[in-house]
Amino acid sequence: MLQIGYTMLCEQTPARQLVRDVVAAQEAGFAYAVISDHYFPWLEEMGHSPYA
Repeated sequence: MLQIGYTMLCEQTPARQLVRDVVAAQEAGFAYAVISDHYFPWLEEMGHSPYA
């Protein structure tokens, strides 16, 4: 069975918004959620990760 999940990007979104988004995703029928674990940007050009 195909399952579709939702990815939360903590480097781009404040924590409270992530919670609202994942609750909405669950209510919309997404099967699971995952979150990134990057505390710093991958590349210097990306600037900073204010929400990590």
